[in-house]
Amino acid sequence: MVHLLNKNLHFIGIGGIGMCGLAELLYNSGCRVTGSDLQEGSEISRLKKLGIPICIGHDPAHLDQKTDIVVYSSAIKKDNVELQEAKNRSLPVIHRGEALAEMMRLKQGIVVAGSHGKTTTTAFLASVFFSAGKSPTVVAGGRLDLFQSTARLGNSKWFIAESDESDGSFHHLFPELTVLTNIDDDHLDFYGSLVEIKKNFYDFLKKIPFYGAVIACGDCKNVREVLGGHFSSKLYRYGFSKRNDFVLKKEKSHYTVYYKSEKWGQFETPLKGDYNALNALGALVCAWLAGLKKGDIFKGLKDFKGVKRRREFKGEWKDCLFYDDYAHHPTELEALLSSLKEEFKDRRVVALFQPHRYTRFKNCWARFLTCFSQADQLFVLPVYPAGEKSLKSFNSSAFVKKTQHPSVQLLDEKSCISVLSKELKEGDLLITLGAGSVYRYGEVLLSYLKKTSRG
Repeated sequence: MVHLLNKNLHFIGIGGIGMCGLAELLYNSGCRVTGSDLQEGSEISRLKKLGIPICIGHDPAHLDQKTDIVVYSSAIKKDNVELQEAKNRSLPVIHRGEALAEMMRLKQGIVVAGSHGKTTTTAFLASVFFSAGKSPTVVAGGRLDLFQSTARLGNSKWFIAESDESDGSFHHLFPELTVLTNIDDDHLDFYGSLVEIKKNFYDFLKKIPFYGAVIACGDCKNVREVLGGHFSSKLYRYGFSKRNDFVLKKEKSHYTVYYKSEKWGQFETPLKGDYNALNALGALVCAWLAGLKKGDIFKGLKDFKGVKRRREFKGEWKDCLFYDDYAHHPTELEALLSSLKEEFKDRRVVALFQPHRYTRFKNCWARFLTCFSQADQLFVLPVYPAGEKSLKSFNSSAFVKKTQHPSVQLLDEKSCISVLSKELKEGDLLITLGAGSVYRYGEVLLSYLKKTSRG
């Protein structure tokens, strides 16, 4: 961090979920921070309120004469005019992953890695550390309700960060402790194959120092294959299976933890679902290895505040519940819908799904066609392209025609609110699903229904 402190930093695409937290941390560390992005948003508004100057649109002039370093993310194209200006002026240009690694370098790093559940696990860790009276620096891939931001500058030795494997930038990080939640066939547009994904996770894990540890979910087949016979001296497996070091057993109102067949303790958390219990267990083991006391850990899990867009309760209208979730991969979608169906047995689950990226739709096509079985009614919006070109054979229309779901309907953005307002009934549960803008439709629909019912 010594090379970033007291510098003048310019962030290209500062409103991105991985960029805004870094910008806030560096600003709070005493750096002068400026930024630019294509459009306004909630994160942009937050950063402006902190006092960070941000320009909308990209222009070489946004890099003033004081700029020392330019930070960018993988979302920024190589021909970006601000990026080109920085190179023309021979300014240091670093990826957000390098900036995060530099910030972590002088502290004891805890990294949460994996294909799914990273943000929630990071949030569990933050909750536990704060419950223990620690003050960690935290960088997450979502807004944590604990401190209403994606990042927080702490004053202790600990630095907790969510890694990003989507672009390979997690290789910049050298943590002391790593939680590996799972490994799945996501981001195939970058890696090309699951074999390559597993190789990259292996390469990342083998950097853990001899005094550190890997805390890995042993229930995941791909994780087990990556771990193999390696890391034995510094590996702790967790999960529901008895093959793990830390074994989770579900009770009526809580979960019991066994360590090497001996009862270790029990915990409860307000975030439902067995997959979230696994995230909590991974955080629990990691915190214990970091030296935290059991009582503080259990309290932190019980007092968990939640994460924006992770099984987030949005409101209620005439006994119809509104939820939203960032889930956009078949594994995530199936786990979430199953947990909702288990918890709300007497409610009809209505899902509004917005596919995220054509390449993900194509690469996981067969699994997408079958992962919505626990939704009683499925509505599908057009693909959120995230800058990608359309693929005719792998769009929402093709999905609706080929999916095995018995009750599915394609919606367009204009008719979405009108159709859903007529479809929803008392006692239903509506869940908006996807990594794009789908949450806005749920918010608008809830507001519309409340307004019209008053009239």
